[in-house]
Amino acid sequence: MQFEVVGFNELKALYLEDLDFAEAWKDCKELVTLDRTKWLDFIIRDDILFKGSQLCIPRSSLRDNLIKDKHSGGIAGHSSQDKTIAIISEHYYWPELSWDVKKFVQSC
Repeated sequence: MQFEVVGFNELKALYLEDLDFAEAWKDCKELVTLDRTKWLDFIIRDDILFKGSQLCIPRSSLRDNLIKDKHSGGIAGHSSQDKTIAIISEHYYWPELSWDVKKFVQSC
């Protein structure tokens, strides 16, 4: 899967058509929706989508960059799969985070 390189300034535009977050974005932006129960944990702050306190990361190179940075960064070197997931999920969210980390760590 090919992703474009993005920074945090581009997140808003990506949410609109992202397979993981477009529906949540739309329902959170609309003042009145028929059934928002699926997205109760999601909020928009400063035009950025969050699930609780976790920043939602659309399908983009940002996901790969976060995984690479959190797995390979720091003095300790390469963290375990579970440690990498824990570090990332402390501040960031996307539905397949665990799967993406697993694939990255296996190929590392």
